Amino acid sequence: MEVPWAQFANVFHMHFINATRQDITRPARSLHFTEIGYLQEKFFNNKATITVKVLYLFVFDTLANIWEYHFFLFRILMHFGNGLGKGCTC
Repeated sequence: MEVPWAQFANVFHMHFINATRQDITRPARSLHFTEIGYLQEKFFNNKATITVKVLYLFVFDTLANIWEYHFFLFRILMHFGNGLGKGCTC
């Protein structure tokens, strides 16, 4: 199954607006076409259509990176303990 890039970009943009809790009719910060173009170039090789397989790889890779980032932050907080909230100069 394939999805046209324009359809994916529209859905992605709507999810961005909803996720950032903006008014759909008047968003304060919408994605610019250059930002959407960057996503298409960086993650989808400028393809005009996206297969479900590629979309799953994008989502799972992104989630894996987010998990690694949050795990890294968690480890830092565990290392420094409560000192961060008490003006630690570590």
